[in-house]
Amino acid sequence: MLLMMMTAVLFVLHKQQIAVLVTSTSTASSNAQQAALVQAYQQLLYAQIAAAQSYPMLSRRRGDEGVVQVRFVLQASGEISQLVLVESSGVAALDEAALAIFSHTLTMRLTPIPAALNKASWQFSIPIAYQLVAPAP
Repeated sequence: MLLMMMTAVLFVLHKQQIAVLVTSTSTASSNAQQAALVQAYQQLLYAQIAAAQSYPMLSRRRGDEGVVQVRFVLQASGEISQLVLVESSGVAALDEAALAIFSHTLTMRLTPIPAALNKASWQFSIPIAYQLVAPAP
């Protein structure tokens, strides 16, 4: 039987909180600023990835849920390389949908790595969750 059309779909990417930038010239403050920049940039990437995520219609109808773990290398320019499915959700359609996020993103690129981070590339390993949530009464 098909799930009700009223079922809401929740896409969950595990996100980190953005730290508050501290303005000071001390080393501790500089480290805090660097950490805050890293967290803010990661938050931006996760939002871009979440915006490209879609829930396969057949999986939604069947009630399939799961978490797909993917790993990729982000080049300073925002290009993605070395995309790998690290851990399957157990549902092929969800795994394919998670990889498709990056296939789509490959053509549009992600936001380039800020020069202040001094990184030529950066490896990410992220869980992409597919979870069906019933609407609130």
